[in-house]
Amino acid sequence: TILELHGKGGLEGWQWLFLLEGIPAVLMGLVVLIALPNNPWKARWLSAEEKIQIQSRLDLEAALLKGQSHFRLSDAFSSGRIWLLCLIYFLLNVGGYGFEMWLPSIIKGFSEMNFAKVGWINAIPYFVAMVAMLVTGSHSDRTGERRWHVAVAAASSALGFALSAYLHNPWLAMAALTLAFAGLKSTMGPFW
Repeated sequence: TILELHGKGGLEGWQWLFLLEGIPAVLMGLVVLIALPNNPWKARWLSAEEKIQIQSRLDLEAALLKGQSHFRLSDAFSSGRIWLLCLIYFLLNVGGYGFEMWLPSIIKGFSEMNFAKVGWINAIPYFVAMVAMLVTGSHSDRTGERRWHVAVAAASSALGFALSAYLHNPWLAMAALTLAFAGLKSTMGPFW
């Protein structure tokens, strides 16, 4: 594990963590920068019909904005919709970061496992969340409905967090936290 690399090559453990987790992200960023097309016409995976549909939507948005003057910052602060979106996004981040930062400590606290086993158990909610995100996003795209998909996912996340606080059995609490994280991550696709 990464924690066992402490002192190897003259680097501290936290330096290995940044290198091993940062290098793939930087490389993927470069791949996306090079491979991602700049417009629908250059996207090889889209059919001609999809390219036309996307371009017409982009043209429509540009036409709607053409008659408007620039927006003022005060317009954003006076919009109830913007404040609601900010609140939702804030709560998603608080839940997500709290979960991601503390779950390994929570797992270690209710078990006497080594760090490698804690890491494997910590991966379970991420796997479940990945599946839930794919299913929720796919269903939302297929039906074209967004609000209820976000609302149900957010409600299941809130339920999972609430249950985890009251359950005394650590494995049931872990299941509730998994539900919370899957719900939390499932809001992302339909939300955006």
